[in-house]
Amino acid sequence: MDVRADTWVFKRDRRITRAVDQILWSRDGISYLRPEIQLLHKARRLRPKDQQDFGAALPLLDTADRSWLRWAIELTDPGHTWLDVL
Repeated sequence: MDVRADTWVFKRDRRITRAVDQILWSRDGISYLRPEIQLLHKARRLRPKDQQDFGAALPLLDTADRSWLRWAIELTDPGHTWLDVL
């Protein structure tokens, strides 16, 4: 994970950033990388597992999270198939 001061920087495209306190999600005392961040990492390869993860995580994303993921994928891969769903 690339973190500068209080900002996370996406390693594949430095235009994509988020405050460090916005990239983790905690459940039952365990911190996880937020689903939209993880999906951004998975979007590059589109293996069957990544497609399954997208389908499973999509209902967990609120409007702001979906919008952020759409924006980030549009920057990195404007023709990506997930954009139609997002």
